[in-house]
Amino acid sequence: MNKLENAALGQSVPQALVRFALPVVAGLFLMRISTIIDGILVGQAISTVGVAAVTICDPFVLLVTSLAVLVGDGGSFVIALSLGANDPKKAARTAGTGIAAAAVLSFAFALATTVLADPLLRLAGATEEILPHARPFLQIIAWSSLFTTIATGISSYVRTAGFPGRVLGIQATSILINIVLGYLFVIVLEGGTTGAACATAAGQAVAAGVTAAFLLKRDMPFKLKARDAVPSSRLLIRTVALGFPSSALRLTDAFCNFAMHVLVAAFAGSLLHGGTTVSGALAASGIESAVVAFLLVPGIGVATAARPLIGYCCGANLPKRTLEFAKWTLVCGFAALLPLWAAVELVPEFFVGVFGLGKDDIPFACWVLRISALTVPISMVRILGTSYFQASGQARIANLLIVLQQGSYILTKFAVFPFLLPSLMHIGHLQSLFLGSIGGSLAAVAITGIFLFREYHVIRKKIASSEA
Repeated sequence: MNKLENAALGQSVPQALVRFALPVVAGLFLMRISTIIDGILVGQAISTVGVAAVTICDPFVLLVTSLAVLVGDGGSFVIALSLGANDPKKAARTAGTGIAAAAVLSFAFALATTVLADPLLRLAGATEEILPHARPFLQIIAWSSLFTTIATGISSYVRTAGFPGRVLGIQATSILINIVLGYLFVIVLEGGTTGAACATAAGQAVAAGVTAAFLLKRDMPFKLKARDAVPSSRLLIRTVALGFPSSALRLTDAFCNFAMHVLVAAFAGSLLHGGTTVSGALAASGIESAVVAFLLVPGIGVATAARPLIGYCCGANLPKRTLEFAKWTLVCGFAALLPLWAAVELVPEFFVGVFGLGKDDIPFACWVLRISALTVPISMVRILGTSYFQASGQARIANLLIVLQQGSYILTKFAVFPFLLPSLMHIGHLQSLFLGSIGGSLAAVAITGIFLFREYHVIRKKIASSEA
């Protein structure tokens, strides 16, 4: 009995979920710290303009992440289903296909971003003051995207094989290098955004090498061989289909960040909040995005840990066990979200303060953070919905759900609230834009609830049939 099979079948559901979730949550926290550390160090060194420059690059960093999860999450779902069906050769071929796809996609992204760096950054809202800081950061991140894709995407193959602790080690290595080199390059050597990007690239490069070493270890339940690196078109299509919902989340997050920066720059240019500058409004948007993503880590971590367990049970045709894992994922994820969420709502000044903003920009950033954080507890429903349908191999439903989730969120946040709310209430367009996060999240959660309610009854019928 391999480690994944033992966790899925040989332990109680809460025990298996906690065992898988703890290192995943810890690893995701490290990844988020690695992402946030650039903004913190640059903010301390350059103040508001530095945070704004990193914020402007966020949509493009999310594009890299979307490539990583496209092949990483998609491949891990196929691997989990293959191991559940006792087909390790298919699992190995899937892993090889994912690695090859990651290499091609990363090179294409790096080339396109390098050629179009300045037009893309200006389109995203970069002013002449911000552009010299944003350009080198984006170009270095783009050319290190292969390392990022392997470290954050392909590493999920190791977790799916039953070794979440190894993935935690990969992520810990990356963040440690990033923090040490980031402090050296940005603070000591005054390297600014260039130094921050170099530190991030170095951390991801080492993590990518460790990931490759783990994939080749003898205790893996599937054995990678040279021929597995030749992509299988059938497995690639299956990988992309199952990875698309996770990738689409990052893609729409990238679009939302991009649209947010454009609208914030437009609205802030004519209507500033108190003493906030245009750079301050952009920095507030970046801080809100980074901190809310940090708050969602416990819920995402629990759902991520449950994916291979749900996938294995589905592959083994065990509907009752599948339902138990889904229920406990929702309960544990919701409980895990609450402590950090409460801290942000009570003392937002602490979280904003670490980014080194100018004192006139802090009050608006605190207001923005409090408003957006209100959506965190209910987000567990949306997180579970996306993860469950992917893990269970229901690619069409997962893709439909993600389209409806993100479509309703984008429409509500960017079309309804910022343009309708000012005509109904005495509130500006800039404030209405940030309030749109609440309306968009409620719409996405309501749609997800409908899908999960329907699936619950489908599983109950399967359980009744298996027990008859």
